Amino acid sequence: MKKKILALLMVMVLAMTALVGCGDKKDDKSSSTGTKATEEKSSFFKEFKELSDLKTGTEKVQLKYVIKNDEMKNSEEAKDFLDADGNLTVDLTFDVITESQTKVATDVSAKIGSKIDGKMMTVVVDGDEVYLEYAGLLDALKGLNNEQINSGLAQIESNFGKAIKVNVKTVSEAIKPILEQALASQENSQASPALKAIVAVFKDIKNNPEGLNEVIKTASDAAEKHFENLTGVDGDMYTLTINKDNAKDMLDDTEAFIKEDGQKIAEAFVEYVCKVAGDDAFGKPQAEIKEKIPGGVEKLVAEMDKNKDKTLEELQKSNLDAVMKINVNEGKDAKFSIAMKMDSEGTTIDYTGDVEFKAGSASIADKIPQDANDITTMINMLINQYGSMLTQGAAASDDSTTDIY
Repeated sequence: MKKKILALLMVMVLAMTALVGCGDKKDDKSSSTGTKATEEKSSFFKEFKELSDLKTGTEKVQLKYVIKNDEMKNSEEAKDFLDADGNLTVDLTFDVITESQTKVATDVSAKIGSKIDGKMMTVVVDGDEVYLEYAGLLDALKGLNNEQINSGLAQIESNFGKAIKVNVKTVSEAIKPILEQALASQENSQASPALKAIVAVFKDIKNNPEGLNEVIKTASDAAEKHFENLTGVDGDMYTLTINKDNAKDMLDDTEAFIKEDGQKIAEAFVEYVCKVAGDDAFGKPQAEIKEKIPGGVEKLVAEMDKNKDKTLEELQKSNLDAVMKINVNEGKDAKFSIAMKMDSEGTTIDYTGDVEFKAGSASIADKIPQDANDITTMINMLINQYGSMLTQGAAASDDSTTDIY
């Protein structure tokens, strides 16, 4: 089971590498199977560079999960969430409007089993204001006819209505002194540099979204170079395919990716973190951290090589089949899809995702709830009331991702 999880993680690493792919590419490495004219000199990874340039417009995202399991099919507790065939099917739709980098609205709809079907909520980010309208979700949960759930829903509706608003900058400013106290109290511990680095990175990503571009470009260029065996063309869509037939290529390419470019990518990441969080962001000077990277990469490659045969066997037994496709049309619109299937321990998981993006001007004005209950003051009151507890919790944690404005 552990090897199957590792295999799935490898697939998702490739997917995430693709999703963040950006930066100029020099040489086309795509295969020429399919009908798309090869003289266009594009590839799966190059198309994602085009996608990253589409800033504003409308987007429709559809995600569907189908989980098949005989034990679950006969479960009385799960019956309300199963489809007519006895499978757990979760169908999600996100309708997104991007007016600007700080003005985004999303309608979320869901279809799950026999009792949940329709719009669940709307999430709006309007600068510092974040709105959440959740009337559909309340109605869907009420339809489950669970006394305990309905009691909680009644309290939520009574206290907050069906829409809330939070000023995230105001809340962040209230949390800031608590984090500063946590950092001060843990100045000499291992948690302090880690917490400081994470806070600094998230702050930089918020204020400077392009700050990570050099790291992303380094990883993206390496991915395009090493995963040539997995890319191709299907009609007007550029593809990245991983299945039991090319699983060996995927493992070999992943090992080469880490062996030949892992050090470069890690060094770029260390440089970025130290740039935004200070030379001691990792608890030791940047130069000392970089000295250890080659040895770490070598150990990881050796471990992968040691387990390669077993991992390949598990991949092929699981009938892994994953295909990602993308096409960007002259900066005007884009299509992306992913289909993944995997068998594990008597459970079959099917996952599909489709994204359609149309570039252009857009407005979120009609999506902002007019009757939202502002809970900013209440949150700040709770922060002040339980500040000491939050300070202790933040000081004890080395993986906080709280943003500071």
